[in-house]
Amino acid sequence: MKVLELASPPRASNVVSECAKACMQATYQLMFESCCEDGGPSADSVNFWFDFLDYMMRVIEDDKNIYTPVLNQFPQELSVGNLSAATLWQLYKTDLQMALEEHAQTKKCSTPEYMNLYFKVKGFYFKYVADLPQYKDSIPEFPA
Repeated sequence: MKVLELASPPRASNVVSECAKACMQATYQLMFESCCEDGGPSADSVNFWFDFLDYMMRVIEDDKNIYTPVLNQFPQELSVGNLSAATLWQLYKTDLQMALEEHAQTKKCSTPEYMNLYFKVKGFYFKYVADLPQYKDSIPEFPA
């Protein structure tokens, strides 16, 4: 009811979008913590990031197939699946970049491990992220 008291209340789709985004950020944190219980990120391997990306793909698919049809009151303004992909990608790429910068200093992983992760991230990017407006012109990069 406080929204109604505002001089120019936000659009309902913006409110739903912000709530969904906050939920996705919390979901990412819970997913990360859950994966850490099974063996978190390590300087000796990039397997965590490979497996975590699989976990994210399952969550995005659920968001697309379960939540998008239910929250379809604003089809031109909100796609929960797309919002999920964009939000999770932003968080993942930031965490991955920090991890890879650490890996670049220690160089304990083999080249095939990095290449497998690279192709996994690239596949994820082109399946879920590349067509989103805010990422149309970007390409995932690993630190040098």
